[in-house]
Amino acid sequence: TASLLANVAGFGAWTVQITLAAVIGFVVSFAISLGPIPWQIANEIFPLRCRAEAQCLIASLCEIFSASVALGFPVLQQSLGAPLAFTPSIAVLAAGFAYVSRKLPETKNREVEDILADFNQR
Repeated sequence: TASLLANVAGFGAWTVQITLAAVIGFVVSFAISLGPIPWQIANEIFPLRCRAEAQCLIASLCEIFSASVALGFPVLQQSLGAPLAFTPSIAVLAAGFAYVSRKLPETKNREVEDILADFNQR
């Protein structure tokens, strides 16, 4: 399949294989890193009285952002080329990791009220 795509697209087979490996690597790394964070944040920092609404909002935003990535990727691939098409994704993931690691408090063994108090102090 990779050689067929390479012949049609005019790239070498190695380019298609690298692109496929990058897609798989992106999905796996997202699933074990930033992917579950929105769900965890809603469970740990929102009080029980508004947790359902927060989960609904977070789920909607996740779907909107996922759709924008899926629809925007062909445009990026066309404009940047296959080897550089993942550069914006890498930049966004790095910025998201930096933000989460610096701005979100540790929630292990803490009550929701204590976590909310930390947010109110910031």
